[in-house]
Amino acid sequence: MNRKKEHMKRRVVMTGAGVITPCGLDVASFWENSRSGKSYVSSVADEQDFPFNSRVAGKIRDFDWNDHGITESEAEQMGRPAQFAVAAARQAIADSGLELDDELRGRAGVCIASAIADTPAAERVFARIKDSIYASHDISQDVDRHLFQKAMFNAIATTLSGRFGLHGEAFVMSTGCTGGIDAVGYGFETIAHGDADVMLVGGSDAPLTGISYSSFDAISATSQKNDDPSRASSPFDITRDGFVLGEGCGMIVLEEYEHALARGAFVYAEVKGYDSLSNAWHMTDLPKDGSPLAHLFRRVMDDAGVRPE
Repeated sequence: MNRKKEHMKRRVVMTGAGVITPCGLDVASFWENSRSGKSYVSSVADEQDFPFNSRVAGKIRDFDWNDHGITESEAEQMGRPAQFAVAAARQAIADSGLELDDELRGRAGVCIASAIADTPAAERVFARIKDSIYASHDISQDVDRHLFQKAMFNAIATTLSGRFGLHGEAFVMSTGCTGGIDAVGYGFETIAHGDADVMLVGGSDAPLTGISYSSFDAISATSQKNDDPSRASSPFDITRDGFVLGEGCGMIVLEEYEHALARGAFVYAEVKGYDSLSNAWHMTDLPKDGSPLAHLFRRVMDDAGVRPE
């Protein structure tokens, strides 16, 4: 990341947004529900058929792909994260007011983050295959014919590119918790250095499945406040006991400033700088002196051309 500056950076702004989340299926409802302070973490004890310690989640309960311009045939070929991404991207593009003509499509790309893509689809198929093997049944009917394209990590990016006819770069970031920010950063740098005029960026995941719960359970990373789901996610509380798995998607439209200005677009914000580094210390923690974070902040401020004061 942080490509070498071989020429003057172009300015990059945000002109559109879309979300699919447990607390709202569009930006307006997401914002109002977030401001209300209500928790949308709930119990999944009656829905999940696995005996793990954490039985709470941020689950999207009322998403219908049909409400977001996705046909039944298309939905069959998409994993849940890709469905979320198409729905949120559709909102973001509409919000931006962009008219995607052939010329702009050639200068527009995608960068989206996903930690596990549609691993749950593969998990379901593997479970059916296992049961068939034990029962000595033919396993050929147990495999989803769209499994390969659902489970591949690049599927979300290629789905978005194909859906909206974007012929620029199409990348998937899989950098864990920082993936969404890294996707925004990559999109920012792509535009800033002249490789695109528009980038559709964000993150999408739907990890509410046995393999995710068991993996985080094994390292005691998830909250066990099963009797009080609304208080399970409390990262700044002294009684915190882990994070809560959730699903959802957020997408934004990044655009070259002069391009946005020329068409009279509403500008939400300007991206001034970006960087991404490894702390080379621990999977989920930082050294107590905070040196990796301080180093990152210095580099980001340098990239943005701002001073600490």
